[in-house]
Amino acid sequence: MDVNWLGVLVSVVLVFAIGALWYGPLFLKSWMLAQGLPADTRFKPHPARAFGGAGVAGIVAALAMNFLIGPDPDVSRGISVGLAAGIGIGASTIAINYGFAAKSNALLIIDAGYTIVLFTLIGLAFGLLG
Repeated sequence: MDVNWLGVLVSVVLVFAIGALWYGPLFLKSWMLAQGLPADTRFKPHPARAFGGAGVAGIVAALAMNFLIGPDPDVSRGISVGLAAGIGIGASTIAINYGFAAKSNALLIIDAGYTIVLFTLIGLAFGLLG
C-alpha cells in the first residue's frame, strides 16, 4: 500500500484544528451541557492522554482513509469516501454506543457531527493531495 504521508500529516492537523473549533467556540457549552456538566465547569483531561491519544487515533484514521480512498484519488472520490466513512462507520458506531450508554441525542449530534465533518475534510485533503 502506498501511503500519502503528506495526506496523513494534513489529516492529523485537521483532527486538532477541527476538534479545537468544534469542541471550543462552536459547541463547547452545548457539549458540556449534553455531558451533564455545568457550562462553567473547567473540564481538563490530562494533556498527554488527550492530545497523545488524539494524535495516535488521528494517524490510524488517516492511514485507514488512505487505504479506503486508494491511490491517486480525485477530489470527488476523496469527499465521497470521507463522507461515507464519517456517516457509515464513524457516526453509526457512535450512535450504537450512545444508544446502549443512554447518552442524549444532543451529545450524539455534536459528536457524530464532528466525525462526519472531520472524515469528509480528511477525504477532501487526500483528494487534493492525491
